Amino acid sequence: MGSGKSRSTVQIRHRAKSAPGPTTFRITSWSEEKFSRTARRSGSAGRSGSGSSSSSLESTPDSGCTTSISRLRSSWREAAVRTIAVVTTSRADYGHLIWPLRDLRASEGIDLRIIALGAQMSPEFGETYRELERDGFEIDHKIECLLSSDTDVGMAKTIGLATLSLADILGEMRPDILLLIADRYEMLAPAAVALSLRIPIAHIEGGEVSEGAIDQAVRDSLTKMSHVHFVPTETSRQRVIEMGEEPWRVHRTGAPSIDHLKRSERPGKREVEEAIGLSLEVPPVVVAFHPVTLDIDTTTEAVPFFEAIETIDRPIVFCFPNPDSGSHGILERAQAFCSRRDDRKLCVNLPHLTYWS
Repeated sequence: MGSGKSRSTVQIRHRAKSAPGPTTFRITSWSEEKFSRTARRSGSAGRSGSGSSSSSLESTPDSGCTTSISRLRSSWREAAVRTIAVVTTSRADYGHLIWPLRDLRASEGIDLRIIALGAQMSPEFGETYRELERDGFEIDHKIECLLSSDTDVGMAKTIGLATLSLADILGEMRPDILLLIADRYEMLAPAAVALSLRIPIAHIEGGEVSEGAIDQAVRDSLTKMSHVHFVPTETSRQRVIEMGEEPWRVHRTGAPSIDHLKRSERPGKREVEEAIGLSLEVPPVVVAFHPVTLDIDTTTEAVPFFEAIETIDRPIVFCFPNPDSGSHGILERAQAFCSRRDDRKLCVNLPHLTYWS
């Protein structure tokens, strides 16, 4: 304490060595220096494959497991597999998560667990969890929590329902890391549960800006509840650090949606035409309009918006609004708008690659 050196600490969750019975956990606070040094030793020993017990880690009381959160790399000595749970709430975040999910699934020593909830499970929004299954992912837990509501009370109850289910799921699963993304209000549920259960949280796309919506407050809340941050840009990295997060926890990794755009094969013209039900001979206007969740009346801006797009003399593809307070009113207007012309189509969901194409 008297050395004058900075002693930032990191909390590591260890599996206690105990007699057979219920798994127990304890929290150990380490300095950043000890955390980094021990993780390097353990990682080196694990990669050597020698099975030797020469590592000094073997003789320490904390040898049950060592978690290098910043690298998401397994370094446990007692268990060869690390469990990483990932939460997805909609096709929108799945489009960002698809390549992280694929890479995690292909990684040796990773036990990937997927939890789908919210709009992913909703018939109103196309039961988009089926897209994950078509892509070969196994969904470990499906949570039906999105109320068919058009109010802010419905949003709050959705968070509550998700929290109750996730408390049981994560309480039993006890993943080593919970991976969350972005800024949807439904993500508050897994974050709160993980915080209560002392499960480390990794957050993707913190430090970004969402204007006109509660999403901004949600994103910043997730940042403060998380232990490691994967941000898209240097600007977002600086924002997260300015919020008080230690720089060594914040990693500029780029936007995962760019991986999707570069690494995936985009559909051809005919496939896109079949998906939207329109010819692309005249390029259509793609429209998305969501409730302004910071306003008391979340659909006030819908009136001038629909008046403006009524003047567009081109094909229009209208995408469903987010399942927020006021979405039903916007959807009713969109249905009436699209019904007046044959070259207007209302799409429940568009896959990311179709949307970009």
